[in-house]
Amino acid sequence: MSLSGQNNSSWFNATSGMYSIANESLSNDVIYGKLYNWYAAVDGRGVCPIGWHTPSDCEWMFLEKSVGVALSELEFTGNRGGSSGNAIKSTAGWSLPNTLANNSSGFSALPGGIRGEMAIPITLGYSGYWWAESKNESNITNLHARKLQSSSASIYRYQNMYTFSGLSIRCIKD
Repeated sequence: MSLSGQNNSSWFNATSGMYSIANESLSNDVIYGKLYNWYAAVDGRGVCPIGWHTPSDCEWMFLEKSVGVALSELEFTGNRGGSSGNAIKSTAGWSLPNTLANNSSGFSALPGGIRGEMAIPITLGYSGYWWAESKNESNITNLHARKLQSSSASIYRYQNMYTFSGLSIRCIKD
């Protein structure tokens, strides 16, 4: 896996795992972590330590159900779950408003932003995005992800994220 730096072309055209650090800042890396493209999310060689993995869309749904997303909403895309996002958002580290975030799940989600095809990560401090690994890695047009925002208490589910998107990864134990 390679660090992308500010090279937009290599990031956008990548077909292997890459990561980026917001503004190439060590303090951003320490606070928010790295942003990974899709290939890094499904590459078993290094994002998650041995005995851990990138969660699947189904595993994300299990977490979401445990914090109050209704069973009937789990497979919807878009904002779901009313105020359930507050249960997984850290109480600190978010731009205001981060109203009623309580981290009751212990997930401690932080707003690491997203990196698109351009080198500069956007929404740092305001939004956090996380990959959900697909069991059908050959279908790279149906990639799942989650988003939390400082201005929303719900959990947003994406179904068609781009492979070049730079998102956070929250590893879970096998």
